[in-house]
Amino acid sequence: MKNFYLFIIALLSISANSQFIYWKANEEIPEQAMVYMNDNTTKTGYIKNNKVSNVGKRMLTLDPKLFRHGDVEADVILFKAEGTENYVEIPANKINYVVFSGEEPTRFDRINVYKFERKSLEVKDKEPVTMFQIPRVDDYVVMYANYYINLGRNGSLNDELYFYVKQKDSDKSYYMRFFSFNKDKQIFPYLKILAPKNEKYIAYLDKLCDKKSAEYKEYKKGEEELMEEVSNYAKENRKELSIVDGRSMAYNAKFRYMFTYVGKKLKQFSN
Repeated sequence: MKNFYLFIIALLSISANSQFIYWKANEEIPEQAMVYMNDNTTKTGYIKNNKVSNVGKRMLTLDPKLFRHGDVEADVILFKAEGTENYVEIPANKINYVVFSGEEPTRFDRINVYKFERKSLEVKDKEPVTMFQIPRVDDYVVMYANYYINLGRNGSLNDELYFYVKQKDSDKSYYMRFFSFNKDKQIFPYLKILAPKNEKYIAYLDKLCDKKSAEYKEYKKGEEELMEEVSNYAKENRKELSIVDGRSMAYNAKFRYMFTYVGKKLKQFSN
């Protein structure tokens, strides 16, 4: 269990500052990459993150702080085939996913990200933003996430949590942004975007927004058991964990549980 938590921390505690978030902008990634194309062919070689571009081009909202750590948008990637010296551009929309080699091979899915209006569930973007992200939940619902941990004033109150979520077989991922202080009843309505016409699913999410409902109590019981396990692990290993490690691990546990749990319910209501 200890190694599992340490692996999860390693996935989370690195700043998301470029297209491929483990590495800096304009940096050649040392691990060899296998690029899986949409036409079922593969390319083996090395990838270099693009340079940081204008902040305005990077934003998914008008929030000037969003993605301030560097480009996460990727219209193209810079790829150098094995045995060659020059990088060439590959359009991102021709790529399915990329796997970097290493002790723990890391998969980055190419996703198309859309914004939407929470109340009407109207999708805002005519054209999606293309990104490469690591799946944190890979089930009936797939969840990608970046956590920005604030070490300055107000501490965790300013932690920013970014999610890109989709159904497994969908090519549309939906953008959600939360803060650490957001309550469950503020978050669950966003999940309606995954199946806005599924009446049973929508009704279930409405029940989850009521903390007195049997549905929410069942959900919360499982979450509390998991978070107690995470808390106990953090206490036992506090000398090894930084503040960033502790918060990242807690956020990942909470939201992996949330999206996995709700995803199973959506699957149930879709059959």
